Amino acid sequence: MSRGNPAFCFSNFTIVHNQCTNGVLLVHGGNKLSPATQIMTATTIALLLALLLLPVLVLLWATESTSQRTHRLRGYGWSQRRIASHMGITRYQVRKVLAS
Repeated sequence: MSRGNPAFCFSNFTIVHNQCTNGVLLVHGGNKLSPATQIMTATTIALLLALLLLPVLVLLWATESTSQRTHRLRGYGWSQRRIASHMGITRYQVRKVLAS
C-alpha cells in the first residue's frame, strides 16, 4: 500500500479512500461497484446482522428476572406504582426490590 492511496483489503473487496471527494469507494476485483450495488450490499449486511441479533435480544428479554426488570423500568423513570401495575406485583414488592 502506498501512502497516497490508503486502502484496506478483505476477501475480494477493497475499501479505497477517494481523496478528491473525501469519500470511500468499495472496489471489487479492480472494478468500482455502482452506488446502487454498494447500498444493496450495506442493506443486506445490516439486515443479516439484525436477523442474527433479534433472537439474542428476545432470549435476554424473556429470561430477565423480576429484579432486573424492576430496576430497568425504574431507570426509565417509571414510578413504583406504574412498575407494580405493569408487572402485576404489589408496590411493596417493587419497593423491596429497589431497596435491595
